[in-house]
Amino acid sequence: MASQTCLERLELFKELWKSTQQEPALDAIYEQVRDDRHELRAIIGRLGMSERRRSPWHELVLRLSRWHMVHRTPSPRCPKGTQMELDTIGGQLHAKLAMWNTLLSLVTSDPRLDPVQLMRLSGRTQKQIDALAKFAEQTRPEQFTTNL
Repeated sequence: MASQTCLERLELFKELWKSTQQEPALDAIYEQVRDDRHELRAIIGRLGMSERRRSPWHELVLRLSRWHMVHRTPSPRCPKGTQMELDTIGGQLHAKLAMWNTLLSLVTSDPRLDPVQLMRLSGRTQKQIDALAKFAEQTRPEQFTTNL
Protein backbone atom coordinates (compact mmCIF):
# COMPACT_ATOMS: atom_id res chain seq x y z
CA MET A 1 0.00 0.00 0.00
CA ALA A 2 2.76 2.46 0.91
CA SER A 3 4.70 1.61 -2.25
CA GLN A 4 1.63 2.47 -4.33
CA THR A 5 1.30 5.80 -2.52
CA CYS A 6 4.97 6.56 -3.19
CA LEU A 7 4.46 5.72 -6.85
CA GLU A 8 1.42 7.98 -7.08
CA ARG A 9 3.21 10.87 -5.36
CA LEU A 10 6.18 10.47 -7.68
CA GLU A 11 3.88 10.49 -10.69
CA LEU A 12 2.32 13.77 -9.59
CA PHE A 13 5.69 15.24 -8.68
CA LYS A 14 7.21 14.42 -12.03
CA GLU A 15 4.24 16.09 -13.73
CA LEU A 16 5.15 19.30 -11.90
CA TRP A 17 8.68 19.12 -13.29
CA LYS A 18 7.71 18.05 -16.80
CA SER A 19 9.67 19.71 -19.60
CA THR A 20 12.55 20.67 -17.31
CA GLN A 21 16.11 19.41 -17.09
CA GLN A 22 15.06 17.28 -14.12
CA GLU A 23 12.40 15.33 -16.02
CA PRO A 24 14.69 12.42 -17.08
CA ALA A 25 15.98 11.90 -13.53
CA LEU A 26 12.45 11.85 -12.10
CA ASP A 27 11.28 9.51 -14.87
CA ALA A 28 14.10 7.11 -13.99
CA ILE A 29 13.24 7.15 -10.28
CA TYR A 30 9.56 6.62 -11.10
CA GLU A 31 10.27 3.65 -13.38
CA GLN A 32 12.51 2.03 -10.76
CA VAL A 33 9.91 2.49 -8.02
CA ARG A 34 7.27 1.03 -10.35
CA ASP A 35 9.53 -1.99 -11.03
CA ASP A 36 10.15 -2.39 -7.28
CA ARG A 37 6.39 -2.40 -6.73
CA HIS A 38 5.99 -5.29 -9.18
CA GLU A 39 8.76 -7.24 -7.45
CA LEU A 40 7.20 -6.52 -4.06
CA ARG A 41 3.90 -7.96 -5.27
CA ALA A 42 5.72 -11.12 -6.35
CA ILE A 43 7.47 -11.38 -2.97
CA ILE A 44 4.18 -10.89 -1.13
CA GLY A 45 2.65 -13.66 -3.24
CA ARG A 46 5.61 -15.99 -2.61
CA LEU A 47 5.14 -15.43 1.12
CA GLY A 48 1.49 -16.47 0.79
CA MET A 49 0.20 -13.04 1.67
CA SER A 50 -2.01 -10.58 -0.16
CA GLU A 51 -2.02 -6.82 -0.38
CA ARG A 52 -4.42 -4.97 1.83
CA ARG A 53 -6.95 -2.75 0.16
CA ARG A 54 -6.85 0.92 0.95
CA SER A 55 -9.46 2.30 3.27
CA PRO A 56 -11.91 4.95 2.05
CA TRP A 57 -10.14 7.45 4.34
CA HIS A 58 -6.81 6.71 2.72
CA GLU A 59 -8.35 7.25 -0.72
CA LEU A 60 -9.82 10.58 0.40
CA VAL A 61 -6.48 11.79 1.78
CA LEU A 62 -4.76 10.75 -1.43
CA ARG A 63 -7.31 12.62 -3.56
CA LEU A 64 -6.92 15.75 -1.45
CA SER A 65 -3.16 15.49 -1.73
CA ARG A 66 -3.41 15.20 -5.52
CA TRP A 67 -5.73 18.19 -5.68
CA HIS A 68 -3.39 20.24 -3.49
CA MET A 69 -0.35 19.45 -5.64
CA VAL A 70 -2.13 20.30 -8.88
CA HIS A 71 -3.87 23.47 -7.66
CA ARG A 72 -1.08 24.94 -5.58
CA THR A 73 -0.51 28.67 -6.15
CA PRO A 74 1.27 30.69 -7.37
CA SER A 75 3.70 28.10 -8.74
CA PRO A 76 3.68 24.32 -8.42
CA ARG A 77 7.44 24.51 -7.91
CA CYS A 78 7.23 26.81 -4.92
CA PRO A 79 9.80 26.13 -2.19
CA LYS A 80 7.37 24.89 0.42
CA GLY A 81 5.59 22.52 -1.91
CA THR A 82 8.66 21.09 -3.57
CA GLN A 83 10.54 20.56 -0.33
CA MET A 84 7.52 19.00 1.38
CA GLU A 85 7.03 16.59 -1.52
CA LEU A 86 10.73 15.73 -1.59
CA ASP A 87 10.64 15.04 2.14
CA THR A 88 7.53 12.87 1.81
CA ILE A 89 8.86 10.86 -1.13
CA GLY A 90 12.27 10.58 0.52
CA GLY A 91 10.62 9.27 3.69
CA GLN A 92 8.72 6.68 1.69
CA LEU A 93 11.90 5.58 -0.07
CA HIS A 94 13.69 5.25 3.29
CA ALA A 95 10.79 3.14 4.58
CA LYS A 96 11.09 0.91 1.51
CA LEU A 97 14.84 0.54 2.11
CA ALA A 98 14.12 -0.47 5.71
CA MET A 99 11.58 -3.02 4.47
CA TRP A 100 14.08 -4.60 2.03
CA ASN A 101 16.73 -4.71 4.76
CA THR A 102 14.29 -6.26 7.23
CA LEU A 103 13.35 -8.93 4.70
CA LEU A 104 17.04 -9.46 3.99
CA SER A 105 17.62 -10.13 7.69
CA LEU A 106 15.00 -12.89 7.53
CA VAL A 107 16.47 -14.87 4.61
CA THR A 108 18.13 -17.43 6.87
CA SER A 109 14.80 -18.29 8.49
CA ASP A 110 12.59 -18.20 5.37
CA PRO A 111 13.67 -19.99 2.19
CA ARG A 112 10.98 -18.18 0.17
CA LEU A 113 13.07 -15.02 0.39
CA ASP A 114 15.78 -14.55 -2.24
CA PRO A 115 18.83 -12.80 -0.73
CA VAL A 116 20.25 -11.81 -4.14
CA GLN A 117 16.96 -10.20 -5.14
CA LEU A 118 16.63 -8.40 -1.81
CA MET A 119 20.23 -7.10 -1.93
CA ARG A 120 19.59 -5.82 -5.47
CA LEU A 121 16.34 -4.14 -4.40
CA SER A 122 18.02 -2.62 -1.35
CA GLY A 123 20.86 -1.26 -3.48
CA ARG A 124 18.47 0.11 -6.09
CA THR A 125 16.41 1.84 -3.41
CA GLN A 126 19.54 3.46 -1.99
CA LYS A 127 20.31 4.74 -5.49
CA GLN A 128 16.77 6.17 -5.69
CA ILE A 129 17.32 7.97 -2.39
CA ASP A 130 20.65 9.31 -3.64
CA ALA A 131 19.08 10.44 -6.94
CA LEU A 132 16.29 12.23 -5.07
CA ALA A 133 18.86 13.96 -2.86
CA LYS A 134 20.78 15.02 -5.98
CA PHE A 135 17.54 16.34 -7.48
CA ALA A 136 16.91 18.37 -4.31
CA GLU A 137 20.42 19.77 -4.40
CA GLN A 138 20.21 20.70 -8.08
CA THR A 139 16.80 22.35 -7.76
CA ARG A 140 17.32 24.10 -4.45
CA PRO A 141 18.26 27.44 -6.07
CA GLU A 142 15.14 27.30 -8.26
CA GLN A 143 12.94 26.21 -5.36
CA PHE A 144 13.99 29.06 -3.12
CA THR A 145 14.32 31.88 -5.63
CA THR A 146 11.09 31.37 -7.58
CA ASN A 147 8.46 34.05 -6.85
CA LEU A 148 10.47 35.91 -4.25
